[in-house]
Amino acid sequence: YKEAARILHEAGKSNLYLAKGPLMKVDMDLGHLQVLETMELPNHFGPKTSVVTRGTYNLTWEAIAAGAKLITTTRSAVLPEFSDSRNQYLEQRGYGYQSEMTGAALAEAILRDSPTHLAEATALVNARPGLARIGQVVCEEMIPKPPKKATPNTIYFGINGVGLGHIARLSVVQRYMQEHHPDNTAEALCRSTMGSSFFTCNCTNVPKGRDLANALEIRGIRGYINLLRARFSPAMRKTVVFDTWWSRSVVKKLKFGKHRTVAIVESFKPDDMYQKLKNANGCIDHIFFPCQPEEIE
Repeated sequence: YKEAARILHEAGKSNLYLAKGPLMKVDMDLGHLQVLETMELPNHFGPKTSVVTRGTYNLTWEAIAAGAKLITTTRSAVLPEFSDSRNQYLEQRGYGYQSEMTGAALAEAILRDSPTHLAEATALVNARPGLARIGQVVCEEMIPKPPKKATPNTIYFGINGVGLGHIARLSVVQRYMQEHHPDNTAEALCRSTMGSSFFTCNCTNVPKGRDLANALEIRGIRGYINLLRARFSPAMRKTVVFDTWWSRSVVKKLKFGKHRTVAIVESFKPDDMYQKLKNANGCIDHIFFPCQPEEIE
């Protein structure tokens, strides 16, 4: 990024920013890059903006929705999300560009004209058909309709360990639901104190105490059913929305109580995705894959 900024500066470009996440520490000379730290990054996107991202789900579609020039790069080998197929699809359709992770390649991509069919992609993303479908599923079979002061009938389970991607995805669904299905009352459960900055419903921050942290460990969840049980009334069917990770044993307990489960699953490499689907089979009521190329159509 620093080398790309140098090349762009020499080409007469200004307003070069490194968007810093809340968990990132910057302790080096960034050259011509300025640090931008905000919880409202998409508000800085527009038709005259170039957005360089490693191909993460949220930033990809937020950039296209704003009409910005999107440049995706190779992913870190440490991160599990498999976005190569999506990035290739976007470039093939003329919706964005791919670039190698070198300063020269990034600068070259940024200096190119806007992708040929970017306006088409922006219109498709802003139509939000996927959100409409998720909203329909979350709201279906709500019996009876909740009174005004009822406990929440939808729980967004944002306790996935580290990172904020799962919170961002769940909060997009929650805000859409609040706008289009106001009778669907909701609560979000988060481990991060950042959760309340994303959700517009009541957000409960689950502490990181040692015992509770062990109970909520991603691949061995045991104790969080108590967090949910207190929010459920036998007279009202509830929906719990997960993002990517869930406990099969706890989901079965929810199903035994006639509650419904919805999972939004990020993309994985084929073998890992097979295991995820195998785990979900007969367990999760509805699964959405918002990271696949077909989502835009």
